Amino acid sequence: ALVHSDNVVAEMLGNEVAIAQGQDGSLENGPKAVLEALGESVDLGRTHLVDTSGLSYDNRIAPHDLTTVLQASVVADDSLAGLVSYFPVGGLTGTLHDRFLDERNASGVVHAKTGTLSTVTSLAGGVLDAEGRYLVFSIQIDDVDKDKILEARKTVDDIVTALANCGCR
Repeated sequence: ALVHSDNVVAEMLGNEVAIAQGQDGSLENGPKAVLEALGESVDLGRTHLVDTSGLSYDNRIAPHDLTTVLQASVVADDSLAGLVSYFPVGGLTGTLHDRFLDERNASGVVHAKTGTLSTVTSLAGGVLDAEGRYLVFSIQIDDVDKDKILEARKTVDDIVTALANCGCR
């Protein structure tokens, strides 16, 4: 679901979370169950999910809240542990296979999940910086003209590459 951004699997996993919590697995219960499960470990702010595939324009999660989930996963010792390690790797796997390939020195050090709709591009995950520290990030660009979405995605990649190449002190 994460590496190849399989939205059907992501939706079904939401249903499985609902079932594990004793609810009926459904498109309505999945998002609620995921928020309840995450809410036990992390403050989700005002996050609102309509689906667990990420395809609804009505989903709302602030970059701060998403970054909080990623930070928690880096130090967790429960089911949230290691979440970022399952994300695609820049220049190597999944939806990041063809990204971070040029001279920018970010190939192999970016683990991130893509999010793309026709007017939205986002990337959230972690990156090993030039000094060996692991930084988590969430970048979202919304309300993009449909013919400019690839340009917006390049801007996101440039920001993450800057994180990879900086000392960030």
